[in-house]
Parts: sequence; structure tokens; C-alpha cells
Amino acid sequence: MKQLARGIVAYRFVTICVFAVLTAAALVLTPHVNVVYQPAGGPPPGSSYEGGSQIRIMAEGLRLPEAIELKRRLETVEGVESVLWLDDIADIYAKCATLPSKASPALFSNSMVV
Repeated sequence: MKQLARGIVAYRFVTICVFAVLTAAALVLTPHVNVVYQPAGGPPPGSSYEGGSQIRIMAEGLRLPEAIELKRRLETVEGVESVLWLDDIADIYAKCATLPSKASPALFSNSMVV
């Protein structure tokens, strides 16, 4: 770390020039950056964005029947293409210890069902 600091101090003019050039490049390229301002509403018309919006909903204090009902209600919302929940990848009536190791943290967060 000390060697890096010594190098920066020894070549401070070069370091300042590199940062100045990178800053100038960032300022010149800033107008060419496309930003999607409405991620939940989809991409703006005529854009080349082909990805979809993914929304994660966390519900606290739901029992399994209530969570299944919430999933069914979310599937009926206009514009929703799919809803992924625990019952899609595992038996929800089995113990949590039998779930795939990668599924449990992705679908549970502390006391919440994701």
C-alpha cells in the first residue's frame, strides 16, 4: 500500500492527467447514455431494450395457504407474464430442510416469504 502511495505521489502529474482525461471522456460520453426512467412500466416506445422488468414482492407473516392465494392473485394481474414461488421448485408441504440449498435463501428472507 505504501508503494502504491509513493508511486502516486512520485508521478502525481501523470496521475492528475489520467484523471483529467477520464473525466473529460465521461463528460463527452454522458449525452450518449440511454436511461430507462420507467422500469416498472416497461421500456419507452422505440427503444432497443429487450429485457423485462422483474419485481420481487416480500410478504411478512403469511401462512402457506395465504401465500398460495397471493401468488394466484398476482398471476391474474394484467401484464404479469409469470410468478415464480417456492411451490414451483419444491414441495411446499415438506420441511425446509428438504429444500434445495440454493432455493431457501432466495425465497426466504428472515421471517419473510419472497
